[in-house]
Amino acid sequence: MSFSKKVNDKFNKTAKRDYISSLGTVYQQYLDRCETYWKEEQSQYGKNMGFEVAKFRNVNNNADIYEKKGGMVVLGFNPSGAYLGTNATHPKTSTPNFYEYDPFVNGPIAIDQYTKTVEQFATECDFADNHYILNAFGFVGKTQSALENKIINNSGLYEPIFQLPISAIIKLEPKIVVFANNGLRRLIIDNGLFSNTVTNYAWLPNNCVYDMELKDADDNTTKCYALFTTMLDKNHLDKGSRELIVQVIKNLP
Repeated sequence: MSFSKKVNDKFNKTAKRDYISSLGTVYQQYLDRCETYWKEEQSQYGKNMGFEVAKFRNVNNNADIYEKKGGMVVLGFNPSGAYLGTNATHPKTSTPNFYEYDPFVNGPIAIDQYTKTVEQFATECDFADNHYILNAFGFVGKTQSALENKIINNSGLYEPIFQLPISAIIKLEPKIVVFANNGLRRLIIDNGLFSNTVTNYAWLPNNCVYDMELKDADDNTTKCYALFTTMLDKNHLDKGSRELIVQVIKNLP
């Protein structure tokens, strides 16, 4: 049996077992903070803007309601609102233009390609049972390039939005955060934004990752590894590069 078939078989088995899982306390706190923030502050961002929060997985074999520590977080950057209007997107009626997206609501067969790619990637990296997907900026209705330019020109306005997933990551205490979008690298490294949040990070040449500390608005912190890459699917990352990233993550101390 080929390596890729073993990975796919393990992914399918895990997904079928775990896609209906209880919400953890960290996710619920994250969801509540997002909704509260959007309800109070959405006027700052324009009346036609929306906000989308994706449920991240809580894959525990014993269906424990508390998320595991020491896992992997994949932090994306996709503000297009591509899933609005699908069966997997549920408007939160209490807050205008606030949506909760559950990629697993219809089971592993119906999940979108991005989620499936991350699921397979996590399995390859030996984090099949302990990984979470979050969005750095939950906006919908904007292109990434337009939002990226707005953030560069007014990072202070977007710092509270960025703090929302960061606060959840700090509570999860992961081993590694994969910044799965070149836009996040441009914002954080090339433009040096959010230096109060992503702090004390240093390149570790022998590990091909960064040693990073994250800090939220309440000065809570967590230290972990950080890997900045592009999207993980085959349209953005060739097979050899993906395999190299997998090996880097698997060999972290």
